[in-house]
Amino acid sequence: TIRGLTDANIGKLKPRQDLWVEMFRPSDGKMARFPVRCRIDNQTELDYLKAGGVMPYVLRNLAGGPVAAEAAE
Repeated sequence: TIRGLTDANIGKLKPRQDLWVEMFRPSDGKMARFPVRCRIDNQTELDYLKAGGVMPYVLRNLAGGPVAAEAAE
């Protein structure tokens, strides 16, 4: 489990944020916990993650691009 990547917390995620991994070891039944650094390095990569990937991000922008621009005016 990577703590901090739930749907509720994804809006709070920042590039290069420190997170925690919790790993269950079935061999001895213990939980190991260690820090990691999120390798989302910039806001664009974070936008891709929030959209569900690069392709959904691009398709949403293409589908809403001109309409969204006209609505803003």
